[in-house]
Amino acid sequence: MATTESRPTDSPMDHFDADELGQYRSLSSLAVVSVVLGAFSALTFASPMLIVVPLAAAGTALLALRSIATSGGGLSGTRLALVGLTLAVMFGVAAFARVVVRDSLLERQVDQVCQQWLGLASDGQVDEMLVLMSKQAADRLKPAVEVAQPDSIFGGMLTSALMRQDPLVVALTTISESGELKFEIRDSQILATISPAQAQVRYAVSTAESDTSATCQIVLKRFRTGDNEFEWFVDGWTLEN
Repeated sequence: MATTESRPTDSPMDHFDADELGQYRSLSSLAVVSVVLGAFSALTFASPMLIVVPLAAAGTALLALRSIATSGGGLSGTRLALVGLTLAVMFGVAAFARVVVRDSLLERQVDQVCQQWLGLASDGQVDEMLVLMSKQAADRLKPAVEVAQPDSIFGGMLTSALMRQDPLVVALTTISESGELKFEIRDSQILATISPAQAQVRYAVSTAESDTSATCQIVLKRFRTGDNEFEWFVDGWTLEN
């Protein structure tokens, strides 16, 4: 009697590769966390201090990829980890570039106001200097008579007179007699995340025609002047030599 040899039938699962069978493997929890952190990395646009979020997302994604690769096929979630890593890099780089562009713009604004104010000081135009100063800085110059009587012409004249006698104004006026002033930034610091934003700049002031020079430090604050409009105002200054 003839016997029939039985042949194993192909399983439907044989037609799928390992990646397609990933749904039958355990999903890496690190991969899930990396995607969540990657999505929250968008918060770095609200505050640069949250740059730790994309850094954590990238680190978690790399750990997830490593654990998946060494699991011997027991874990899935490679694509999720790659998505988390992509989001972390994308938001992290974008937020960093935004901060760099913002700081560069603010530095130019601050330097422009400082040089204008110092130029007015060297020309002795104290009334115009007061326009570029914050209300707090101007109030510190006002004598008691002007504080008591804001509309007093005498008080205003005293304020201008006191400004002309300020050591920085006197020094810049003297140096400018030797030629055109040159302003060189020695160092600067901008605190844009506080309210109001503040800046501190040190300048070396000199002329090409003379060895006479001076170093001064200027403090500025940024105030709202209109709808979505902000301007920098000089809030303090020091003549260092």
